[in-house]
Amino acid sequence: PVGCRRVGPEIESLFAALGAAFPNERFAEWRQRLAGWWAPGARFGDAFAQQTVALLGARSPLMLDSMLPELKVAQRPHLARLIEARAEVEAAYQVAEERIVARGFELQVAPQRGASPLFLLRDGARRRIEWSGDAGFRLRGAPGGGPAEPVGELLALLERDASLVSPGVLARPAIQDAVLGTTLQIMGPGETAYLAQAAAVYPVLGVAAPWTALRPQVLVFDRRQREHLAELGAGLEELLFAPEAIAHRLAALAGGGFVSAAREDAERLLDGLRAPAIALDPTLEKPWTKTRDTLLGALAAFAAKVEAAAARRGGVAQQRFDHLRLATRPEGGLQERVISTAWFAGRYGEIFGAALLDQLTLDPGHLVLVDPIADRSPAAGPADPAGPERANIASPP
Repeated sequence: PVGCRRVGPEIESLFAALGAAFPNERFAEWRQRLAGWWAPGARFGDAFAQQTVALLGARSPLMLDSMLPELKVAQRPHLARLIEARAEVEAAYQVAEERIVARGFELQVAPQRGASPLFLLRDGARRRIEWSGDAGFRLRGAPGGGPAEPVGELLALLERDASLVSPGVLARPAIQDAVLGTTLQIMGPGETAYLAQAAAVYPVLGVAAPWTALRPQVLVFDRRQREHLAELGAGLEELLFAPEAIAHRLAALAGGGFVSAAREDAERLLDGLRAPAIALDPTLEKPWTKTRDTLLGALAAFAAKVEAAAARRGGVAQQRFDHLRLATRPEGGLQERVISTAWFAGRYGEIFGAALLDQLTLDPGHLVLVDPIADRSPAAGPADPAGPERANIASPP
């Protein structure tokens, strides 16, 4: 189980590489704190909790360790219920999955008939519990196989040590809500995607499912970055969703736009050939289409190479564009999915956590722009009563 795993000695080489890449004093101080939490031998959960509390301070959310013995004991009756009502649980999952598919959605978790949503910890390995007949169970992937064990023995193991049985992804939401009495959960798109399947076992446990809301979406984009973007004559929406348009403009300014202009002329010329060709012989449309696609595709590939060569000579403007694109859509993905919050704390210092909480809004329909340097100046006035800035960009689906 991840909760039992500890950080290995390889972490030290990663911190050494981080220090070489970012040697400035502020980052060095933060790196030392990170190295203290993420030291060899530390548990992942402990290190994450310490980092999060240090980052957010007194306003940090409460952190609950899923390996806490008291929490395991509180889960015991609900885990036992999922074992005892195993046929009802499987039927409930099947009904939910059929309903989801009938509505045109894909299942986030592949159906596993005959398998429980539970795991058993044995000999240091966490293995899926699979049902065998009406009163037996086996552990998936257990060495040696062997005959099925009685379900009564599984219930006895749970009674002796509640930490031995744990819920999988489809049982975990209902188990945690049964224990914590959740009223509202705020989750990301990835988590909400499988809740329609996970909701099937709430009635089996006699638990009311909580209300669910999407979490806020944040983009860290400071004032200096916005100024640099404005100097390029571009806006944030274009940078996020159509950066190639900015790249074309910069290439044209650097003398690399001549192929794109020629390609437009060629497209008009080729389009003008279609009508007289088809009038002469309707079967010529297919070869005309192939010729058009081949020529325009070749010109587009050549234009990309020319623009890349121009970009290498583009100077400061091109460098700033590259940095902005990397900061907002690193590796082509969402910033929050690629860049760790530990990076921002190292770059901006202790103000980052407070800036994030001060500027955060709970509207998931907009992208919230967080500027950690907005109030760094001692001469800065009071905060804008209108609240934090929001990008006028609808959230991606």
